[in-house]
Amino acid sequence: MGLPTPEFEYNDFFTVRFKRMTGGLTGGLTGGLTGGLNIGQQKVYLLIREYEGIKAKDISTRLNIPIDTLDKHLKVLITKKLIERHGSKKTGGYREVVNEK
Repeated sequence: MGLPTPEFEYNDFFTVRFKRMTGGLTGGLTGGLTGGLNIGQQKVYLLIREYEGIKAKDISTRLNIPIDTLDKHLKVLITKKLIERHGSKKTGGYREVVNEK
């Protein structure tokens, strides 16, 4: 499943050490997708995944971040090909890029 292997140790008592998952907001579930993103970018990405076609104004309102900050996050997500803008300037929104394998 791609999880780190725990370490087992026995010295008078039994110890199991689990390695910390790194990656995204949700650890291993989206770690491959959100691994190189900061917390703000991760929140924007996860919101767009949940609400396909969401508009920038709605993202800004839901996450309580200024539109200028949101624009910077969106630019990074578009550059990394995680999201795309779809539709017209006035009525369009953002959606996750689905990579077919």
